[in-house]
Amino acid sequence: MTKYERSTDDDDYRSLGTIFKDLSADISTLFRSEIALLKLEVKDTVAKLGGGTAMFAGALFLASSAWPSSSSRSPSASWPSASRRGSRR
Repeated sequence: MTKYERSTDDDDYRSLGTIFKDLSADISTLFRSEIALLKLEVKDTVAKLGGGTAMFAGALFLASSAWPSSSSRSPSASWPSASRRGSRR
């Protein structure tokens, strides 16, 4: 067979309408697959962020409970006041 002879297979002689129909079906399938993949990626990202946010909130809670509150310690107990510093001359 030379390069100018054509085979008689039906796939080689598809009409332009059939080609466009197949192309639109393939594009539709591609977009649906990409949207499904995007949904899975978003769910995975949200799940990771949710776990991180919960851990951060727990760390904040522990840090705030370990931090001395202003009612249990007065600032004058830990820092000398200006009048005391001035009187030490």
